[in-house]
Amino acid sequence: MEDGICEDTWPTDAEVVSHFDEVLSGETVMIPELLKERLPSYSQTKRGRDKLALVFHLIDSEISRAKRNSVREADTRRIHSTRFRRIAGTEAIAKCKKELERLGLLTVSDSYQNGVKAKKHQLHNCGRLVPYRLEEMSANGIWLGREDDGRDAICQSTRQMLDCLQLDIPLCRKIYSQIVSDYKNLGPEIKPTKNEKKRLYKGEKTGNRSFQQLRSILFPLEQLDCRSGRVSRSKKGRRLFSPFTQLKSDFRAAISVEGDALASVDMRACQPTLLALLAKDEAFYRDCIHDRLYEAIREELGVDRDTAKMAYCEYAYGGIRSKNSKSQAAFAIQELIADRYPTTAKFVNEARKDGDYRRLSHRMMKFESELFVDGVLSELHGRNIFALSVHDGLYCKSSQLLAVREITQSHLTAAVQKHLQIDTPPILCVEPHSNPSQQNIHTYKTHGHT
Repeated sequence: MEDGICEDTWPTDAEVVSHFDEVLSGETVMIPELLKERLPSYSQTKRGRDKLALVFHLIDSEISRAKRNSVREADTRRIHSTRFRRIAGTEAIAKCKKELERLGLLTVSDSYQNGVKAKKHQLHNCGRLVPYRLEEMSANGIWLGREDDGRDAICQSTRQMLDCLQLDIPLCRKIYSQIVSDYKNLGPEIKPTKNEKKRLYKGEKTGNRSFQQLRSILFPLEQLDCRSGRVSRSKKGRRLFSPFTQLKSDFRAAISVEGDALASVDMRACQPTLLALLAKDEAFYRDCIHDRLYEAIREELGVDRDTAKMAYCEYAYGGIRSKNSKSQAAFAIQELIADRYPTTAKFVNEARKDGDYRRLSHRMMKFESELFVDGVLSELHGRNIFALSVHDGLYCKSSQLLAVREITQSHLTAAVQKHLQIDTPPILCVEPHSNPSQQNIHTYKTHGHT
């Protein structure tokens, strides 16, 4: 067994339903059999045994979430000491980690990133995970803090919007069961997941689908159900993050506001369109909004639209490629952009000239946030219109969809006029939903198929 990967078996349908209920209640965590056998001798108190189980659960959950969200398989995770404070004090946490290290389940080492020190945690030889019912403490305590950025008005108003969400728990349970079933039975005839597709595109191994990794999708749902979780904005890109942005999109169909289902508004080909505005390239802009850019990339690479989007992002947000580059797809797009859109190519190359290609992605995220968060979302909240952002998209009440679309369009049209001095607005995609309680579970999009 590889380091960092806990052996896992797929649960039965009944066990999936039971697991869903236990996770939302915080009553049960999954721990290695070896650790469960060790708990009675580790501490004579219920709370002492729960602390050790919860420390493992937190580390395991953070690594599992990293594995699910990252393009690359992550076997380690930097976890700051403050993450453990909701379980116990510093001395008790250190004692728990030493016990896990003594059992051969954990390795902890110092890690520095951007001048900040945090411990790097790596799990080993966990074996089969089994349920452990907490005796006195609750797993909810790990995730249920409200650490909002109180200085940011958008974070404050977003918190108020999150508190208005109503979850159809029985429907969420069905959706979760369907997702697990899809992963469990996923074969070559079913499309790979988004992150697996990224790995395949990059020529990397997709790894084994694991219930161990899949469980982490319930954490944002748990936070929304308990009116908790963190609302904050990133420092460099100023993106807005909340439990709603981290929630798997399948569950959004089971969310309503005052009995009104959610609807979404987003911009077609948003990322290249925003780049066209910054580069002040009208030809590139028109091809983006009419989907001719992705069509050209599809023809150039002989791939589908989703893969074309991934290839474009690798070009736009990576470094300058050469003929001998590992990513020939990104190099091909670089040549295509240089040939058809020299103004945009020059803008991208100048943004990379100091060698730090990440600056362009940060600039793009900041521009996106200025439009959708500081612009559209701020006005919607100021007008007391319910809205939540998911980066370059917005979610609102179905009954307010037309109003949200109109306000979004006005902000984007103003941005086009400012950067390109033309009156051709971008194309918005709207998706109204029927009442969640009337939806059929088999109509939901799950992992690239319906």
